Amino acid sequence: MENRQLAKATADLTFENVMSGAYMKSVETYVTDHVFNRDSWISLHAFLSKDLFRQTVKNGIYVSADGTMESPMKETIDTNMLLDDLSAFTTSMQSSGVDVYFGLAPNKASMVEVEPNMPDYMGNEAPTIFKETRDSLATVEGMTVMDYRKPLNTADKLSDVFYKTDYHWNINGAYLAYIQTVKQIAAKHPEVSDPLKPGELRTKAHDRPYYGSYARSTTLQYVKNGDTFEWMEPKAGFTPSSICYNRAEPCNGNLINKKPLKSEETYTEMYSLFLHRNWPIITMDQEAPKNDTRTLILKDSYANPMLTLLPEHFGHLSVIDIRHFNESSIETYVKDNDIDVVLFIHNVNLGEFIPLYHDKLNE
Repeated sequence: MENRQLAKATADLTFENVMSGAYMKSVETYVTDHVFNRDSWISLHAFLSKDLFRQTVKNGIYVSADGTMESPMKETIDTNMLLDDLSAFTTSMQSSGVDVYFGLAPNKASMVEVEPNMPDYMGNEAPTIFKETRDSLATVEGMTVMDYRKPLNTADKLSDVFYKTDYHWNINGAYLAYIQTVKQIAAKHPEVSDPLKPGELRTKAHDRPYYGSYARSTTLQYVKNGDTFEWMEPKAGFTPSSICYNRAEPCNGNLINKKPLKSEETYTEMYSLFLHRNWPIITMDQEAPKNDTRTLILKDSYANPMLTLLPEHFGHLSVIDIRHFNESSIETYVKDNDIDVVLFIHNVNLGEFIPLYHDKLNE
């Protein structure tokens, strides 16, 4: 039921391990993991909690009547350091003629205008945190902020744009953000052209139900229905012909990783279908460039499904995940690679990224 390896044999029986408590802790973990019919006991516990005692919260995750799973945001985000770093970065970029955009994605908890919503007792502060973060980013002079929550708020229900069993947006939510991104950049860079229309795209779906990270945390007993995992491909085929993952040669990578489609694991990480995983750096070049606009995207995993469509609009695209990138500062990378446009794509949970950008954004 759980997507992890069971505990291995106990620690060595030594005086040091006994005195430190390591030996007894390893014995307890080993016995717990290897109890007879362990998965059945986990399922029974989930059944008693959900179906008998009518509990709607498991491991901090709220499960609504339609099966949508959400977790609250309770801690505010101090963006002061990020704002200072972005201000210095944008000022430097403007002096070189580089345009800077920041796409802010909502999480499910901040989608207060689309039902279902979590009850008040969950203490969810995400809607307020999203607004405060968006408004603070908008104070960075010269940086264009894109509020991805606006197009998603047109959805009839939350599961139209987010997975029920995972925290990511689904392909429909990502597509709405993609449209907004291309339109906003095209307003100043018309050479990137219009977003691909639904008639120009082919939506494909996995033939097995998708159980995301929330399902893994609550067990399948809390899942009403598995999600349908979908992705989009241009009917005319992908334009980039040279895709390099983390500088690997030759540059013949694929945007779609089909390995997860073959897995029979219950909790397969299907999101790795997009770009395989979160790489330190990816570069993409069109064989016959539609334009000479060189764009850098700095992102978290919310950007991954958008990155099967955004490469259609730029002659060159660099994609960096600041969590893993250590080649240089971002400012240096922009200068060394003649970048014209810098686009941040992040969900509102920015806490992990703020110190990383402080260390790596500016020279």
